[in-house]
Amino acid sequence: DQAKLISIKKKINLKKTLFIIISKSGNTIETLSNTFALNIIKNNSKNIIIISEKKNNNLYNLSKKFNLFFVEHRKNVGGRYSVLSEVGLIPALLMGVDIKKLRLNILDFLKNQDRKFLKDSAIRISKILSSKKIYNIVFLSYSPELEKFLFWCQQLIAESLGKKNIGFLPMISSVPKDHHSLLQLYLDGPKDKIFYIFNVREHSEKKIKIKYQKGIKSFLNSKNLAEIKNAQRKALIKAFKLKDIPFREFKISKLDEGVIGKLFSYFILETVIIAKLNRINPFDQPAVEQVKKFTKQILS
Repeated sequence: DQAKLISIKKKINLKKTLFIIISKSGNTIETLSNTFALNIIKNNSKNIIIISEKKNNNLYNLSKKFNLFFVEHRKNVGGRYSVLSEVGLIPALLMGVDIKKLRLNILDFLKNQDRKFLKDSAIRISKILSSKKIYNIVFLSYSPELEKFLFWCQQLIAESLGKKNIGFLPMISSVPKDHHSLLQLYLDGPKDKIFYIFNVREHSEKKIKIKYQKGIKSFLNSKNLAEIKNAQRKALIKAFKLKDIPFREFKISKLDEGVIGKLFSYFILETVIIAKLNRINPFDQPAVEQVKKFTKQILS
């Protein structure tokens, strides 16, 4: 975003800003373009952290040439699976996130009842994928704080499963806002979608107070915003059941590092299992690599 880069240069002191430059391959065009556009690479810079594979690539070579702080990205961890590695943990730590807590529960779905839930769910979604009747996953997010997590889910599912002429198109839908724009299609449009409903329990003390005029009443009186949103979510689920539309609901009682880490882990494991059941390699993206090659040819 050229306008944003110009704005950054005007608003902040680049010398007093820490830049974390991340690319597994060390050759990602967008990463390199932003880095060079900002013109921040200087000899012995103390405000740059480079995370990349330790091999002959642009970022690793820059770190050696200009003596920059370098963190090795392990080659066996792919980009979309790297959220719990140094790629995600270093920025998280600097943001004040408790990274020990983030990783505390990531093996839970390999144990006991959680393991059975993961197995059963992965088999069900795998059957839906192989049936070639459902082509879209719509993430219905009733909690705005989950938006960035769902963008990660979108990449994970699209890049890992979109192969051999099958796959899901994951879409993020902010609700209840989208009740007023997309819900008609969701309920009455083609039955080619499965819905993942995400909801974080909210605690809202303040209730709506409506001063009535004589003879006028409102069902919103003495309700808080969390109650109203929950009513909309429950109503949608009731409509899904009535119309036999497939959905899953993820109820989150408290959103903290431990829960987010567990969500990351669950979707990684489930996606890999679904891919394996459908004889897909969940770790590559051959079509994307072709576009990268074409881009470099055009720019050369």
